[in-house]
Amino acid sequence: MKTTWKQRAYYFKKKAIKNSTPSEACFWSYIQLCYTGYKFTRQAVIGPYRPDYVCFDLKVIVEIDGGYHFTKEQRLKDAKREKYFINKGFSFKRFTNEQVNNNAMECVLELMNYCDTKNDDLELNVPIRYQKGRSPQGRKYETTR
Repeated sequence: MKTTWKQRAYYFKKKAIKNSTPSEACFWSYIQLCYTGYKFTRQAVIGPYRPDYVCFDLKVIVEIDGGYHFTKEQRLKDAKREKYFINKGFSFKRFTNEQVNNNAMECVLELMNYCDTKNDDLELNVPIRYQKGRSPQGRKYETTR
């Protein structure tokens, strides 16, 4: 039986999530635990690429960059990817592994502020998806601060 491109994309998405870096997993857990008000998707397929996280409502892509992203060859590849996404109307927010490892909560707050500003600037009025005081999965959570 021949597989479709959607089946292959789903397979590689699941594989990428399973093999994600510790920084990506940490950042994802903070996004899930915090009340962001925006829906992020992990490893969504957009054309030939799979960015780390995407908010389709605001067209925001979040990338967690490891050490290899600072090589000349990878910078060229990243620039090509970024140009593709910008042509599709997306904007970028990048964090390094070190930023996430040192203070993931600060990165999430910075992302939330970026999304709020983008939402206000574009006057999109993206609806709040989750009831305040609950996580996206419906579980109550408490902050440590």
